[in-house]
Amino acid sequence: MIFSALDVIGKEQSILENRKGLKGAGVWERITNSFFCPRNPKHTFAFFVPEYLFIRSVSFCEDISEEMEGKFETKDLAQILYEDFLEHFKKKNDLHEVYKKLTVRDLSPSIIKPYQTEEAYGGVLFEEQRGFQEVKVTLSHQQALKGEFILRDMLDIYSEHQFTLENILEITYSNFIDDYRKGLIKNPIDKVIQYI
Repeated sequence: MIFSALDVIGKEQSILENRKGLKGAGVWERITNSFFCPRNPKHTFAFFVPEYLFIRSVSFCEDISEEMEGKFETKDLAQILYEDFLEHFKKKNDLHEVYKKLTVRDLSPSIIKPYQTEEAYGGVLFEEQRGFQEVKVTLSHQQALKGEFILRDMLDIYSEHQFTLENILEITYSNFIDDYRKGLIKNPIDKVIQYI
């Protein structure tokens, strides 16, 4: 089973196998390999959030931009929220809690295939027809790998789960913005700025 559209665990296995094959290789071959197969590449993930939450998140990002007098976009917010998710998991190490958070707020309907961006109708993604907006975020290889490892470990306990890294991004983002708009987060701008 793969845990994101980019299959980061599979890429990591490929990188490790490739490196094993270089054990007796010459300097030029190693240099060429490190150029074409970097150890810590960046990965761009796309996920979808309901339009009303997306619009609210754009407004929130503009507030942060004003506060810090610099550019701050939805992709920056998504990255910070994902880093916070990983940090929280590192402290608690509770797969049951992660599963519960993901199942409480599963936004993707069952008719959507595991990778939300595969289904297109006349060039318009299914999610866009349903009133969802796309958010893209770039994560380091290690960040993405940690999220996929959490999902892989969760599979040992919840063998039926179908969650992907994109689902983690989507749910943490949507939960934060939804809690923000309901006034459930105290000093949200300060909390986000502390990560910058």
